[in-house]
Amino acid sequence: MENNAFDVISGLSGTGVNSPTYVTPGITGSGYALKLIRSSHQYITIPIYKSFVNTSFTVEMWIYPTSLDVNYHALFTQRDTESQDHYLHLLYKMRRFFEQLHLDVTVGDCGYYIPYYEKLFMLF
Repeated sequence: MENNAFDVISGLSGTGVNSPTYVTPGITGSGYALKLIRSSHQYITIPIYKSFVNTSFTVEMWIYPTSLDVNYHALFTQRDTESQDHYLHLLYKMRRFFEQLHLDVTVGDCGYYIPYYEKLFMLF
């Protein structure tokens, strides 16, 4: 990230909701990382719908969890507002990650511990 949610490659720029911030990440010490505070309901929204039909794509992120509570936390979500039940989610709850495409759910065990950086990715 370049200290903003502007996408120079594909034009899918986002807008911060509830004032998320950008910080220098501790893992590399350079560039910027998006810092979201759950209790402030912060996120980035991308108003342009991108169809994933017949398209390969990757969702990749580094996370730095600070607690392992029992709630679900969305890391990535896309929903087709034109159709019912067309959505893609990447969620975590405690030490498990859930990938959900339409009504199919894949659950993965993860060995992450707090407070450490973890790299996550989904390939489609």
